[in-house]
Amino acid sequence: MSWELHLTVVGASGALEAFAASVGARRLELELDEDGARHVEEMMTLRVPEGVDAARAAAERLARGACERGITVLRSKVEAPVDTTVPALYLEHHVRVRFSPPSLAALASIATRHEAHLSRRPRKQETDHEERYLTARFGADEGAREAAALEALVRALANASFEITKVERERIVLDHHAEAP
Repeated sequence: MSWELHLTVVGASGALEAFAASVGARRLELELDEDGARHVEEMMTLRVPEGVDAARAAAERLARGACERGITVLRSKVEAPVDTTVPALYLEHHVRVRFSPPSLAALASIATRHEAHLSRRPRKQETDHEERYLTARFGADEGAREAAALEALVRALANASFEITKVERERIVLDHHAEAP
């Protein structure tokens, strides 16, 4: 995995689509299910140079460019592979699963037991299955706990016959929340 920058934004959808395309970023929507409430976040994601300083500079340039186009940036976040040695603010892992729609309650139960949050991309829909992401966050010094938790989560999903399509472990090296408008 390479280093990735995520900007969480609000604002003109057309401007966001055009700006993302102009800088080689992907635009996506992420539906989060938190405490029983659902909300959708608009995001841009872009691979960035390795190194905290280079990633921070890329985040600042991208955020500035977005603002110049009337797009409000709520958050800038840079993720590095878990095996890098740079200091992290916190650790995360993500597990993507495919399943048939009746299995959502079972998936939510597994997520709760493993202290993971569920999310999905609402624009990406299939007729015969659904995709969800399970994300869990850990302190910067909890690498062993994070690895064990991921192993337990993957085992629980496999035991429940969920198809795991992707697993990622990351070190979050920058996470800037701007004030909401």
